[in-house]
Amino acid sequence: MRCSAVKKIKISANVKKIGAGAFTGCEGLPEFEVDNGNAAYFSEDGVLY
Repeated sequence: MRCSAVKKIKISANVKKIGAGAFTGCEGLPEFEVDNGNAAYFSEDGVLY
């Protein structure tokens, strides 16, 4: 996947799993935003955890 034009990935509250390699090729991706209701993931300073 090429995603050089993507500026932000938003992850909704109902996302429980993100597969390995889901963001392969997105090395320049500057920001992740996770819904506050998501129990599986969170972001801090644009980094996905």
